[in-house]
Amino acid sequence: MTATKDQATVHARVLRVIADLPAIGKDSELSAPGMKFKYRGIEDVMRVLRPLLAEHGVHLVPDHRVVDDQRWETTQGNRSTRHRHVTLETTWTVWGADGDSFEAVTVSEGKDSADKALNKAMTASLKYAVLQVFAVADGDDDDDGDGDPSVYHHDDVRSAPTPLNELVGLKGELQRRGLYDDVRAWALQEGVDLSSATPDEDVQRVLDHARSLLSEPVDSPPEPA
Repeated sequence: MTATKDQATVHARVLRVIADLPAIGKDSELSAPGMKFKYRGIEDVMRVLRPLLAEHGVHLVPDHRVVDDQRWETTQGNRSTRHRHVTLETTWTVWGADGDSFEAVTVSEGKDSADKALNKAMTASLKYAVLQVFAVADGDDDDDGDGDPSVYHHDDVRSAPTPLNELVGLKGELQRRGLYDDVRAWALQEGVDLSSATPDEDVQRVLDHARSLLSEPVDSPPEPA
C-alpha cells in the first residue's frame, strides 16, 4: 500500500483511518496459577493499524519527557534487587502526508526490577496514544483488558460486593501506579487463588496488601523491606 496523494488535511486522514479500522479484540491471553487474563497488547493494535496509517498517509512522532524517575533497592536475605519506576509525559505529533499536524499528550508509567522500566513506559504511551487518537474499539462493552496483562479479570464477580470485587475495582489504579505486578506476585507467594471460589478472608488479605501499597506516597519509592 502507498500513501494517498490527495490534499486532505491530517484530520481528514485520521477520520479515514478510523472509518476503515475494525474493532480490535482482546485476543491475547496470559495464564498463571489460579488466574487467566485476556488483554489487547500493542502488537495486536499496531498489526491492524499500521497498514491503514500507510494507506492514508498518517504517522506519529513522539517527544518523551521524563517527569519522575524513582530508583531504589530491596534486600531479601543475601539478594539485593534494584527497582526503577519511570513516569513519562509524551507529546505525540500526528502528521499528515502533506505536512500538517496536530498534537496529543499522554502520561504513562513503567516499573521494572531490571532495565525495562523506560521501555514499558514508552510502550504504554504509544498504545494509549493510538487508542485515543484513532478511537480504537474492541467489540466489547466492558473496558477491562486494555493494559498489559493485569492483576485480575473476573467478569462474573464485578457486580457482587465482595473483597474480590473491590480488588477488581482497584485494578486501574494499581496499573496506573505500576503496582499490579507486585500484588500479583504477593498473591501467588501467599498461595491465594484469585477466583470467585476463593474464600473471602483469603482475598481480603490480598486486598489489604493492595491498599497498603496504594497508600504509600507517590512521590517517593517504597522503603526497603
